[in-house]
Formats: sequence, structure tokens, C-alpha cells
Amino acid sequence: MLSELARAAAVAAMTVLVAACAASSPQKLAPPAFAASGLADGGCVSLVIGAVEKGEDRSGFFDHILVYRRVGSEQRGRWKHHRDPLFEGSPDLREPNLRATAQRTCLQAGDYEIFRFELTGNVEGRIDTAAISNDVALRFRVEAGRETYLGRLVAHGIWKTNFLGLPFPSTATFVIEDALERDEAALRTRFPETGAVVRDVLRPAFSDAPAFVAKSVGAAGALESEGPSAVVD
Repeated sequence: MLSELARAAAVAAMTVLVAACAASSPQKLAPPAFAASGLADGGCVSLVIGAVEKGEDRSGFFDHILVYRRVGSEQRGRWKHHRDPLFEGSPDLREPNLRATAQRTCLQAGDYEIFRFELTGNVEGRIDTAAISNDVALRFRVEAGRETYLGRLVAHGIWKTNFLGLPFPSTATFVIEDALERDEAALRTRFPETGAVVRDVLRPAFSDAPAFVAKSVGAAGALESEGPSAVVD
């Protein structure tokens, strides 16, 4: 009887473990309705999405999702960077304080916008998602027959403290950078079909609440921001 109970408990524990792993593992996202099969019937855009791994501005989330849509349409597409909180995994791009994922999507020609990001992580002992939306955040154009590099977007975590003085992840700011020389190898390794790339790096709209900021380096070498976009949920 005890052995049967022990076996049942082990099976239940394994089921929970498998379910937890499946929930936190990266999943392939379905292409949007406005997707194109390639340069023959549309254009392709590429970008790198990552997160700071260490320090005060490290990301406390394991899923970083950028949501985009065709201007004037409610149909959505998503780009995702997943970092496993327990295992390092195999990111497409690895730097001393950065893990990142290369993305390439072929879309019908037209104007698009990244208008929302979603961050999922362990917030004070529970899995929670912070969703930040903005009607006009980052716009980009898809040109027929052209490969366009949109830049590198890196999540810098914003933390708060609870009543016990313990830190927990609150949200993040995505810093946009033109890093094609460093990103191109990762993009071509994952997507060898990538053709000659044209730069058209995303630039945020101006506002007082930074969800997306453009990276620039001041005279003293310090990080500055150019034109953050609005943060409204």
C-alpha cells in the first residue's frame, strides 16, 4: 500500500514538473495573417531581442514579448525572447551581460507598429505578466523585396521593493541600439536565407514615460536616451 502511494506521489510530482517546464519553455509563435512566404511576395524584417542578465538593471522576467500589428489592423504578430531562470539555455547571441534571441519575419509590404510589450516572470512568488501598451510606439515599414534590420532591443529591468524591503521585478525599459555589426552573425546563423540587409533602426516617439528609448553615448561615454515612448496600459 505504501509503495503504491509513493508511486502515485512520484507520478504526480513528475506531472507537475513536466507541466512547469512546458509552461516556461520557449514556444514557436504562429505567423500572423499578414505574413509573407519570403521576398517574392513581401519583405522581411530582422531584429534582436534580449535582456540584461546582471546588475541593478537586470531583467527579472523570463519572457519578453514584443507585439506588433499592421497599421490600421487589429491582427497581431509577436516576437519573443525567453530566458530560463534555472538553466542558461542556448541563446542566439551571448555577451558578458546579455542574452538575446534573433528574429526574422517576412510580411506583406506596408506600415507596421510595435505597440505593446509583455513581460512574464516570478513576481513575489507568483507567475505574473506586466503588459505595457501604447497606440503609437515604434513604427516600421516593410518594403517589397527588401531585408530590413530594425535594431537590437534590450530589456533593462525596473525593480521595486515590498514591505519587507525585498526587491521584485516591476517592469522594464527596452533600449534600442543599432548593433548590426554584432547582430548579423547571429541573424545569419539562425536564418541563413537572409539576404543583403538594409538598416532602418526603430526610433521611439517622444514622451515623458520611457517604455522604449534609443541608445546614444554622451561625451563622457554615459548612456543617454533619445525620445522615449509613452507607457500606458
